[in-house]
Amino acid sequence: MAKQTLQLKNNVPWHILAVDYGDNNELHHCSGLIDIIGTKHYRFAKRSIGRGREWVESNHFPSRGGFIQQQQIGSGPILHIPYSARSDLSTLFYQEVISRGFKTPLQIARTELDVAHFSARTPKPYFDNLRNSVNVALQFLSGQTFAERPHDPVKVFTGLAGSAMKRGRNQANQEYVTKMLQAKIVVVAQRDAWSGHYRLTEALLSGALIVADETVVLPRGFRDGESIVIFTSFGDLREKLLYFLDPANEEERFAVAQRGWEINQGYHRSWHVMEATVYGRPQTYVGDPIANFNSHTTT
Repeated sequence: MAKQTLQLKNNVPWHILAVDYGDNNELHHCSGLIDIIGTKHYRFAKRSIGRGREWVESNHFPSRGGFIQQQQIGSGPILHIPYSARSDLSTLFYQEVISRGFKTPLQIARTELDVAHFSARTPKPYFDNLRNSVNVALQFLSGQTFAERPHDPVKVFTGLAGSAMKRGRNQANQEYVTKMLQAKIVVVAQRDAWSGHYRLTEALLSGALIVADETVVLPRGFRDGESIVIFTSFGDLREKLLYFLDPANEEERFAVAQRGWEINQGYHRSWHVMEATVYGRPQTYVGDPIANFNSHTTT
C-alpha cells in the first residue's frame, strides 16, 4: 500500500482544489487526500473566512469579528472563495427585465416599494437577532413622509418572498425576483455569528440600492457610499434610509445602486469567482456588466 501511494504521488500531473463552502469558521478539508497525492498537488479554499462575530446585547448589534487564522494547507495558504451572484437568479432577472422591454434592471421604475428586507421573523434569536431587529426598525419607518412627497408615505416590505431554507437556497424563485424589482432599497443583514452570505450578491442583482450591515470584508471592488451603503447601528440604518429615500437625494441613490449592480455583474458572477481562485484573476467579460448579464450559464 505504501508503495502504491508513493507511486500515485509521483504520477499525479494536476493540482486538486478542495473547497469548503461551509458558513462557519471551522476548516473542513481532505487531509486524507494530501496523504495520497502529496501536498504540492493540493490547494484548499474556504468561503467563510470570518470569526468572532457575535450579538452584543449591550449594543443591540453584532460585533464585526475578525479573520480566521491563516495557515498553510497543501501547497499554499488558504484561498478565499467568496460568495458569487447566483446564475439561476440572474437568469430570472434577465428574463423579467427583457419581458418588460428593458435592457437592465436599472431602467425599471420602482414605485411599489421604498424599502424591502427579505427575512421572516424567526424564533431562533441566537441566529437572527439582527434580522429580527431590522424588521422591527423598518416597520417603525413605514408611513414616514417627506416634504416633497407628503401624500406618498414610505412603503416597506419585510418577510419572505418565495421559498425559505434549503429550497430557497437551491431553487431560484420568480416571486423573490419580482419583489426585489419593486423596491428602491433592499436591506440585507447577516446572521449574528456568520460573516458573508448569498443575500448580498443576490440583492445586488436587482439594481436596487443595497444597504447592508458591516462584514469582515466587503466583496472585491465595493466601497461604502460608492457602490453599497453600510449601517453600523439601527440609528445609522434609519438615518441612511431616510437620506436615500428623500427625493432630493434620488440621483445619488441611483448612482450608488448603478455602481453596485455594475461591479456585481462585472466581477462577481460564478465564473469570475472560480477563475480568480484558480488563475488568480477573473478572465471572462471582466468589468463588462452587460455581457455578463446577457450570459445565462447555470454554473
